[in-house]
Amino acid sequence: TDGKPIGPMSKEDIVLEPSTTLSKSTLQIVKLYFSDKNAEKLMLEEREIEVNPNISLEKYIVEQLILGPEDPDLLPTVPIEATIKDIETKDGICYVDLSNEFRTKHGGGSTGETFTIYSIVNSLTELPNIKKVQFLIEGEKQQEFKGHYDFSSPFERDETLID
Repeated sequence: TDGKPIGPMSKEDIVLEPSTTLSKSTLQIVKLYFSDKNAEKLMLEEREIEVNPNISLEKYIVEQLILGPEDPDLLPTVPIEATIKDIETKDGICYVDLSNEFRTKHGGGSTGETFTIYSIVNSLTELPNIKKVQFLIEGEKQQEFKGHYDFSSPFERDETLID
């Protein structure tokens, strides 16, 4: 109303039903998986984060993975430059739409790809409503990630990678 621009807005900034959608943030423990120092296994890191009930827990989990581990003995698995375009869960499948930097800033290699994919998949499938994860890049389904993984169908949890 004062004529000054307020900056870009996202769907989280729009409140359609103020009486039911405005809620206070709460603390929640999330289970995140990062690479060990030797890139041999995914290690669990539990983290207590502040969550707003109007934003999906799935988004918080992927944001925390992008931020990287707090434990100095663990290695990040997702490029810090990657951003979340959209994330939603339907019928047990979480659709994670990431920016192109998810692919272009990734170091590559089959082990690196495995740990990136399954750190996200295994972290999200800790939630009871998620059985599989489908990756999208810039809103589009991809045929492959960086040459080693088929991205055209959803990924299921892989317990064999977890220590």
